[in-house]
Amino acid sequence: MTRRMYVHGLLMFAIGSLSAAYACSPFFPLTFLGDGFEWRILTLPDASFRWEAGRVLEVDLFYKNGHYRSERQFAAPLSKGDAAYWKSTLEADETDLQEALAAKSLQGTVSMSQYRAYRTAVKTTPNMLQAFSEAFVLQSLPKEFALYCQGARAYRWGNLESATRDWHTLLELPPDERQYRSTWAAYMIAKARLKTDPEGAIEYYAKVRELADAGFRDTLGLAQDSFGLQAQAELRAGMHAQAIQHYARLLLTSDETNREVWGESLQSACYAACHAERIDPNATKDSLCQQLVAAYLISNPDATSISARWSEALREAGVQKPYPGADRLAWAAYNCGDMENVRRWTDAADPASPYTKWVQSKLLLRDGKIDKAIALLHTLVDAFPREDRWPASIPRELPATPGNSSPRGIDDYILRNPASPRDEVKADLGVLLVGRGEYSKALDLFAKSHFSEDTAYIAERVLTITELREYVDSHANDPALQEPLENHYYDEISRIAYLSDILARRMVRAGQWKDAMKYLAKDGQERLNPIMSALEVAAQVSPVRWGDTQLRFPSKEAKKPSKDSGSDRATHLVAAARMFQKEEHSKLLRTELEPDWGYYNGGFELTGPTYHRAFKAGMTPTLSWMVEEPMKKNLVQLEDKEVFKTLPASTIKALDASDDEVRRVWKSAPTYNLRRSYLYLLAELYWQAAQSLPDNDMETLKVLYEGGMLLKNRNPRAADRFYKAIVRRCPALPYAQEADKRHWFPKYAPGEEPEEQLQLPAVQSQ
Repeated sequence: MTRRMYVHGLLMFAIGSLSAAYACSPFFPLTFLGDGFEWRILTLPDASFRWEAGRVLEVDLFYKNGHYRSERQFAAPLSKGDAAYWKSTLEADETDLQEALAAKSLQGTVSMSQYRAYRTAVKTTPNMLQAFSEAFVLQSLPKEFALYCQGARAYRWGNLESATRDWHTLLELPPDERQYRSTWAAYMIAKARLKTDPEGAIEYYAKVRELADAGFRDTLGLAQDSFGLQAQAELRAGMHAQAIQHYARLLLTSDETNREVWGESLQSACYAACHAERIDPNATKDSLCQQLVAAYLISNPDATSISARWSEALREAGVQKPYPGADRLAWAAYNCGDMENVRRWTDAADPASPYTKWVQSKLLLRDGKIDKAIALLHTLVDAFPREDRWPASIPRELPATPGNSSPRGIDDYILRNPASPRDEVKADLGVLLVGRGEYSKALDLFAKSHFSEDTAYIAERVLTITELREYVDSHANDPALQEPLENHYYDEISRIAYLSDILARRMVRAGQWKDAMKYLAKDGQERLNPIMSALEVAAQVSPVRWGDTQLRFPSKEAKKPSKDSGSDRATHLVAAARMFQKEEHSKLLRTELEPDWGYYNGGFELTGPTYHRAFKAGMTPTLSWMVEEPMKKNLVQLEDKEVFKTLPASTIKALDASDDEVRRVWKSAPTYNLRRSYLYLLAELYWQAAQSLPDNDMETLKVLYEGGMLLKNRNPRAADRFYKAIVRRCPALPYAQEADKRHWFPKYAPGEEPEEQLQLPAVQSQ
């Protein structure tokens, strides 16, 4: 199971169980270089329909205080089936009736309790006694109320013909006799016709608004409600342009509580417009519909066939260039693998549109024109508006080809980092520059995007320490790098601070302690300083091995070695090792990516760029859960996929790691290229401490024991030398004798009583 499969599995699970995943699913941001997704530069992201619709309608559907708004942040509006809605309807009904009676000086002629009981029982089939009682109630009501109630009872029984006949009779009354129930009757006639006669329903939904505008009472706000239901009727009637316009109106005029509902309805209307057996010609000629359908197409990765149909319908409608939405249609066609329409729409689009140029860069890459693609991408680095951002979604398995649609994206599933064309373009260019060996320029692009894992790969494994230091020093005041890092575990630091931290940790692992202090944050300096002091004292006695180097801190005053110098050296080595073992201190040694994954706070054991981009047998760390052979090269696997068989060799080469990049990656690998590599560094400190102590000494035994315990459960083979040293060097001590018998570490620590000698208290029989 590769990390790519692992991440995809997690995300596909998330689609099926959003509520659970939102609360507890781990966050794995999308990458290009880290997971073998270099081919993503051949794709375009799926947009968010709601963001694109908000852009077209100039209304905020997503952002709240600079963050994406999720569905749970909206208060749920009352539903027509809710008990609370029915209660509010009854209250409005009684209020209208009381006003109508008062207007005719008929107060007290109707029992409100009986009327309430009648209206509450409207859903039940009455017995004879109830029928007599209800007849009495209806006889006492003003005629418009009686006719409406009779129709409502028939509607509930399923007798739509009788119901609409009563309501039509109500609407034929003189205007002054139907002031309170005209809007209600028209609304219910439309509702009764919705499924069987949608065009007739449209007429009466419009009539509701006419009546309300004419001054007839609309206590329930049915005129406003009628827009949504009329749009629903228009969808049923195939009048997609009108439906889209009405849903757009509702979205613009509704409060935030209902905006989510109308946004989804608008998306459904665009879906219906595209999937209809006959595309509504009015939709292809209306500017608003054109833009909203284009928004739907670029946010729907399964739109392979409908994108081509919509393009054909637009051409038949006589669309003239330059066509305002052509850049979006080119985008949609590209995502569907419809290259004929891609070229047609890019030709019809505004040539200055950054989206047009972005699509053109993809075409150049697919044609193998790498130099031209790079030149065009350079012009796009800062060309997109900053506010253009969409929810992150699963990357496509492949760039789509005709007949091969990609997996559905997750428009409504909000992940941590939204996608941004500004960032995506930087990543496109960054991947190509890495392939060309322009590593520092590539780092600059990734560091100024939200692809922080790719940033870490270049900073930690591709650049040398000297090159990374030069970049950090020269960009210390770069405004773009002062922005906060968009990463789950690094929310509180800037991008330049993140790079400085990676540099400092590389220096610590390389033994460049004093240089590292300059790049650590204050709390890191406070943690490292006492460790550095302890190792400095130890190194004054004799050099300290630290990974591939030796730490040398010669004493300012030459002293002859004393009998206590070895013990003093050991004491300080052990002190340094113990300090490094603390959680916050160990972070100073962790690699950001493989094998320690400080990027995820050390919490996951994953594959990374050395599997997917720079695999090298015997050097890439083997993970405990890996069951199949690691991929030798990212593109070896991808070349088996159909789409890559048609790519030019120059494009494949541009995506692959060069020999120079691979050499750099492995030259910068940690000395102990194993999970929790820093534990091996610390175990080496214990080993050196023991070498400074005498044989058959309890302190020597304890030091060897502590060093062995760091590795015993994680890597018994690496811990073996500590066990053997205990047996060999301390044969006179009981613990060593027990270790010799067991051929391994005893289950108790030195100085503790052996388990087999522990006496359990006697249990007296009762």
